[in-house]
Amino acid sequence: MIKLIPARAEEIDEIDGFLAPLTATSMFLRSNIRAHGVTGGANRIATRIWLDREGPKLVGVVGLTTGGIILTQMPLLEPSGMHQAAATLVGMAVTGISGEARQAQAFRAAAGLEAEAALGKDEWL
Repeated sequence: MIKLIPARAEEIDEIDGFLAPLTATSMFLRSNIRAHGVTGGANRIATRIWLDREGPKLVGVVGLTTGGIILTQMPLLEPSGMHQAAATLVGMAVTGISGEARQAQAFRAAAGLEAEAALGKDEWL
């Protein structure tokens, strides 16, 4: 059972250590956290961060920017597990999803955002 928990400022180094080897698909998460921390803010790219842990081990990160963009980095999570992760963001305004293509597609489906998508394609770096 996945239960995303809000990130705390003292976890930033651990989060960055988890994201660093996944830089190609975590660049927005990493830069937003560096610029604005993990609790959001007024800036459109300020990001609220939630963590997925297996015991004490960090295994996933999900963010939602003030502008409504979901940022995912959950490489070990099976697509079926995205439903539980997406439940964390129920009721929040979402305008898009960014992340590794498989994860973003699974999250979009789990959150029920497929019908609302004006653009639904993979864009490679």
